[in-house]
Amino acid sequence: MASLARSPLRTALLVLLVLSAAGGLFVQPRVVSAVRDSGLPAIWLAAVPVLFALVVVLAAIDSWRTARRLGFFRGPSVIVIAACIAFLGILAPSTFSEYRARTSPPAEAARLAALMDHKDPR
Repeated sequence: MASLARSPLRTALLVLLVLSAAGGLFVQPRVVSAVRDSGLPAIWLAAVPVLFALVVVLAAIDSWRTARRLGFFRGPSVIVIAACIAFLGILAPSTFSEYRARTSPPAEAARLAALMDHKDPR
């Protein structure tokens, strides 16, 4: 039992989860400000949530593999996966709304102002 908790794969996944969550907390705001300043393309906004989601999927696969071997899911692994999904549920909507704001066409007021400045009076 103790070997399951201390396996190199589980340790590596835990480190990756912590690093990608820290990236979501500390790197993502800097990416957003860099995109707002037009230094980066808008697609970079999705990099941190996609990386975190990939690590969560790998952790879920490892948890499922362990559950198949033991015959039951371990409580700590279920709590970690649930917490990761909750964090992803907080991180993804704000990121994708920022992406949508950067890639969507101009707002209606800007369109009407452009129409008023047009040479053709119609």
